[in-house]
Amino acid sequence: MKIPFWLSLILSVLAPAGLPQSAEITPPASVVHEGIPPVPASLGRETSLYRSSPGLSLVGWDPEKPQLVISSYCMNARCASRVDGPGRSAQFLLQLPAWYRDISYEPGGNFLVYTKPVDENFKDQIYRYDLKTKETTLLTDGRSRNRYPLFSSSGKLLAYSSNRRNGRDLDVYVVDPLNPASNRMLAELEGEDWAVFDWSPDDRKVILSDYKSLNETYLWMLDLGTGRKNLLTPSKGSEKVYNGSFAFFGKDGKGVYFITDRQSEFRRLAYLDFASKRLDFLTDHIKWDIDELALSPDGKTIAFISNENGMGQLHLMDVATRKEKPTPEMPVGVGSGLIWHRRLPYIGFVLSTAKFASDVFSINVETLKLERWTTAYSPIKTDSFKEPEIVRWRSFDGKMISGFFYRPPETFAGKRPVIIDIHGGPTNQFRPDFRGEDNYFINALGVACIYPNVRGSTGYGKTFMKLDDGVLRQDAVKDIGALLDWISNQPGLDAGRITVKGNSSGGYLALCVAETFPSKIAAVLSYIAPTHLATFIERNAGNEPGAWRRELGDERDKTIGDFFEKSAPVNNADKIKKPAFLILGGKDLMTSASETERIVAVLRERGVPVWYLLAKDEGHTLRDIWTYNYAFNAQVLFVKKYLFTESDQ
Repeated sequence: MKIPFWLSLILSVLAPAGLPQSAEITPPASVVHEGIPPVPASLGRETSLYRSSPGLSLVGWDPEKPQLVISSYCMNARCASRVDGPGRSAQFLLQLPAWYRDISYEPGGNFLVYTKPVDENFKDQIYRYDLKTKETTLLTDGRSRNRYPLFSSSGKLLAYSSNRRNGRDLDVYVVDPLNPASNRMLAELEGEDWAVFDWSPDDRKVILSDYKSLNETYLWMLDLGTGRKNLLTPSKGSEKVYNGSFAFFGKDGKGVYFITDRQSEFRRLAYLDFASKRLDFLTDHIKWDIDELALSPDGKTIAFISNENGMGQLHLMDVATRKEKPTPEMPVGVGSGLIWHRRLPYIGFVLSTAKFASDVFSINVETLKLERWTTAYSPIKTDSFKEPEIVRWRSFDGKMISGFFYRPPETFAGKRPVIIDIHGGPTNQFRPDFRGEDNYFINALGVACIYPNVRGSTGYGKTFMKLDDGVLRQDAVKDIGALLDWISNQPGLDAGRITVKGNSSGGYLALCVAETFPSKIAAVLSYIAPTHLATFIERNAGNEPGAWRRELGDERDKTIGDFFEKSAPVNNADKIKKPAFLILGGKDLMTSASETERIVAVLRERGVPVWYLLAKDEGHTLRDIWTYNYAFNAQVLFVKKYLFTESDQ
């Protein structure tokens, strides 16, 4: 008898020993699954232990007390909870909707604001949840794309970006969150990604970001009274400059702190004085990107996070002297989500390491005491999990490429099979955080997992980030080819048992690797990936095509168009010689079911084993938990089948 995953999982917990249990996990009826053998329910019970360590996030501080609101998982759903002190139990506030984002705590402590999508292609709406009445109120129109809600300095207004005017450009709006009818446009803008980064102390001005690409972003100051906007970061000559991620008015409103890569390979913390136009760089001593910053409410301290070879290092800087303050010793990992308490000397943030999923910490900047507020539940012991190692290899053109190597325990003897997992983005960076369900591969199966940061990744300077632009995109594929050669020279790794996999643009690269180096891999796994960059851009004609063309190349240019056509995985499927597993969502604009099915057909015709999963009701991620559970366990089954022999299992 076949029953769904959720019921098999419940029965596995509740059924007394000796009673029969379901034999297989079956997906929802909306999932097309071809070539995938039955997925044993016993496998789902094994992997569930590694899939039950979701991290937490910091939503905000109570306006008066040392108390905070967090987002966490409660019974397979996200919820918001209140924590009264470090190490104290969380008190449930509400269940959050699936796939919410941008959640924030109203400065007065009365309600939460969050966004959530109404379809599979990022048409987010903004909602208010009243903590006393438990009522939810829609603040936007229910149809357009709405992003980046940000409370004003007083907390009385909420700015956000919306494309409701024409379905393309993101204009900036403001609303009194207690009165949705007060919605009004602040600025009509031309561009697909505008956002309010900060409000002036008197709520009369805002800093606007006009994001073009990771190489080009502009900051403007908008006067709410006159409607005028002034460009703060003009280009000089042909130089494209990134001025983004975060910006904060100084306490006196006379200047702005922000992150920029102007005149530098790396993104530095800078201060711009409005009157003199003087630009001061504050972190020349750090030869890495600054990822995040937050100015304390009293204007005396800047907290910021540097990305040092993927590790997140928290810094504190005295505004008056512009010198760094001491910080307490912290676990090695990735920090993010800086939020200051509005009245007390606390800076809160989230930290993720190889040994624990994201947990909330704080530092008292007066006493420099580090405190851990949360400890996410884990059904398995993670103390023995190994710290990831930075590995480097020389690519085809002599450039050094790096990645993170998660080594399995020594209890696994012999040469270990390998998974190369390529990040998406494409301009993302793999960071050495807690690997969640990947820990099943590493610590239960003994697979060596390598997460490369190929050319085009962020974090290693803007020149490195541009090395895969346009017709250079296949050079990132060659970086993986060089990694395959590096693996063949490692005594503890089995070069005959390598699976290359990736998510989104990482899945695109994985398919390209399978086509370019078919004899050097054992299998390929592509997860929700485009299969032709030109058709990908065309499908997204109403969904930020400009940004994609700036990053990937303009398919309307003949040279670029010809390159896309020649290199597209859908046009090279006949070169794949090893087993493949392709997963995608049927409502995803970023992928093409027809193109993917062409790849499947070519492989079948040539006798290459191919597994295919189409979640017809899903978009660019698998939201439904039962669909996701089936897909993950099917991936585990795929890895076990093609990387292990029966004697290994």
